[in-house]
Amino acid sequence: MTHPATSNGMGFKLAKLMRRIRRNIGHPETLNILSGPGKGLKFKVLPNDTSFDLGINEVPVQEAFAGILKPGQVFFDIGANFGFFTIIGGRLVGKTGQVIAFEPVPGNARTVRYNIAANHFDHVTLMEMAVAEKPGRGKLFVTAHSGGSTLASVRRPQDTTEEIEVTLESIDSLRQAGKIPAPDVVKIDVEGAEMGVLLGMTETISNSRPTFLIEVDDAERTRLDEKKSAIMRWLRERGYGIRELPDAYPGSPWYVDHIVAEPEGN
Repeated sequence: MTHPATSNGMGFKLAKLMRRIRRNIGHPETLNILSGPGKGLKFKVLPNDTSFDLGINEVPVQEAFAGILKPGQVFFDIGANFGFFTIIGGRLVGKTGQVIAFEPVPGNARTVRYNIAANHFDHVTLMEMAVAEKPGRGKLFVTAHSGGSTLASVRRPQDTTEEIEVTLESIDSLRQAGKIPAPDVVKIDVEGAEMGVLLGMTETISNSRPTFLIEVDDAERTRLDEKKSAIMRWLRERGYGIRELPDAYPGSPWYVDHIVAEPEGN
């Protein structure tokens, strides 16, 4: 979606037009992101979505993200998709920080790895798995839309193209095994499995008090509000303050909300 703050200027509009023309060829390509906190970073994009490389994907989320993440911090990108926020996070935390991306869809994971390598981010790593309440194995519904895949414990999306078995891990189990550090900031975008992620990191939340940036979405507004209310209530019970971000997809028929949860007293 286009955001007014990033779409003005003749140079930007011309670049946008040229990129759309190039996409008519129909092949993925690596381009420099044109605007926002990721400006200048390399990103492998697909023909049907200009929002990533133009830098206009979820602009309110990008703005909040840039205000939260600091040099030297540890960032978890849970549900990384193609790694847009992964590489922006890599820039924001710098070489003294660390980014760990979690992505269970094999095709998406390949793109995340490519985008990490394209930017020479040695401090950014990918764990190809789904984050859940408990470790184990689970079924993942892979969808035609790259960002719509979800665990079978949630629902079966209408555009499901295949079912695959994936590794499940909880953040607490990974922490206890010494496989990951304590996070400072956690982004969660897991298509309905948000509570499972949170329940699987209760010890980490208690000990480390990370800041959260969480996406909640649904085809129905009522269902989205119910899910969001449950998440917000759970976090408030654990001493978090909540703020809701402006609509990142105005006019979209699919409902998407984003919240930032920060430990109170910080």
